[in-house]
Amino acid sequence: MNYTVLTILLVMTYIPFLQVVANSVKSDAQLASHPLGVLLTFHYQNYVTAWDGMWGYLLNTVIVAGASVLIGVPFAAAAGYVFATSKLRLVKYAFYAFLALTMIPSTLTLIPLFVEVKTFGLYNTWLALMLPYAAGSNHCWCICSECSLKVCPLNCLRVPELMGAQTSGF
Repeated sequence: MNYTVLTILLVMTYIPFLQVVANSVKSDAQLASHPLGVLLTFHYQNYVTAWDGMWGYLLNTVIVAGASVLIGVPFAAAAGYVFATSKLRLVKYAFYAFLALTMIPSTLTLIPLFVEVKTFGLYNTWLALMLPYAAGSNHCWCICSECSLKVCPLNCLRVPELMGAQTSGF
């Protein structure tokens, strides 16, 4: 009985996806005459047409995402290290404030961020995309690095100090 209900739900879930895939390889005439009909011939030109102008956008996405990660992760790792290893009470409260920032919806910051980008003269540049993405996801990366460094043994974190590097005393 349970598997019957699950099978019916599975079929109901996957039929729209299969219909979308089937319609994507139909010609315009086939789609107009039988939108829900059986697929008789494959028309792959739709995919060629769709991907024809997509490579520039895909390259743009890879560049912006890669640069945002390369900009944001070092700062998040450094902040996570401070949050995980510092003994000061102020740092603990700063981490709680940092956690509270995750509750602010990103749509709430959209207009102030636009005004800021426009004021700095970064409008219509690569940096106008990269910097907000790097800063906007920085709290997630910082929390992840803080959690992973907190469970790391203290001896692993003290390797630079043991090798003779200077410490700041925090």
